[in-house]
Amino acid sequence: MDCALSSDHPIYKALISNPVIMLGLGNPRLLLAMLCILDSTHNSNLWMQDSEIAPVISTIIRIYQSEKHILSVNRHYEQHVVNSTNTNATNIS
Repeated sequence: MDCALSSDHPIYKALISNPVIMLGLGNPRLLLAMLCILDSTHNSNLWMQDSEIAPVISTIIRIYQSEKHILSVNRHYEQHVVNSTNTNATNIS
């Protein structure tokens, strides 16, 4: 994701509503880990060995991927419904 999430975005809401993530956000080492991972994704292996940080990062990744998939499925469904509606309207005319 190349842009910031607004506070009403479903991914943001899912991340913020998770207690593991909320507890982890109070840990300054999580901020350090996130900055290191953003600097180089190769650093993720190092932080995934950390018993304090790994569960939070894993939860963030799991929720992000899950919500991203849900948004994709919903978008596909909405496009299908719009296309079906347009096709039906054309056939009726």
